[in-house]
Amino acid sequence: MEQGILEAVSLATMAVHPKYQRQGIGSALVRQGLEFCRESDESIVVLVGHPEYYPRFGFSAELAKNLHGPFSGEVWMVDASRRLNESGSRGIPPRPCCSKGASAAPGDW
Repeated sequence: MEQGILEAVSLATMAVHPKYQRQGIGSALVRQGLEFCRESDESIVVLVGHPEYYPRFGFSAELAKNLHGPFSGEVWMVDASRRLNESGSRGIPPRPCCSKGASAAPGDW
């Protein structure tokens, strides 16, 4: 690994049909995805998501400001429960993880 470049994984975009929201389904999916990443020894998990929703799972937009990746702003977050080292301030190339069998096609949401 080059200095300043860290490998990261990204939780894929997720949505729950409005008919089934507020039943804990979305929370269960996020927790399961994070657990899968932890069991896979992934050290950095990022996502692009709703700034009022994901902080309850430990994601921080403030901490993600130090990560240079394909996104920015309050929707670009990193799992704050994981420690980043000094080189965490440069080049995070996310790759899909924790989304086995999920569709990323907007029409499927």
